[in-house]
Amino acid sequence: VSDLVSVGSLIEIHQIRRLLEPEATRLATPRLTDDDFEQLRECLGRMEHAGDAPAFIEADAAFHKVILDACGNATLASLVENLSSGTMRARLWHSLIARGATEATLESHVVIYDALVAIKHEVTNPKNVRVRAKTELAALLALPKETPRAYETGRPLAAVELV
Repeated sequence: VSDLVSVGSLIEIHQIRRLLEPEATRLATPRLTDDDFEQLRECLGRMEHAGDAPAFIEADAAFHKVILDACGNATLASLVENLSSGTMRARLWHSLIARGATEATLESHVVIYDALVAIKHEVTNPKNVRVRAKTELAALLALPKETPRAYETGRPLAAVELV
């Protein structure tokens, strides 16, 4: 899909992801198991030690798949996965040319992981989970205003690399 779309369309796809991902995360948070958290840590390790961009992106996608699989809504998970796979080529290109893109993406994923752990262990009320997830993840999911130019110039877009 992304091979055939403009930068503007890529931005729109990321805006849709930005709307759907927090809901998937909210739904997943109370459902994440100790095994899921272990898988998330493993994905972070694979991202940290990836030898190339495709390996990094594969680990990144696996990280989000754990969360999507735990969200309990197959339709939502499918929508997010399809949007993500549609931008795979653009993400690969971005990670190859943008200095610090993979490092910034890894850092944002560590923050997401830490927020999930904190939310899971501190909050039992699902309503509070939603508020907390939206609060803690909102900054990570926000696209910078200069996103179209960033794609053209190759600047890091860690917030875009969430799924």
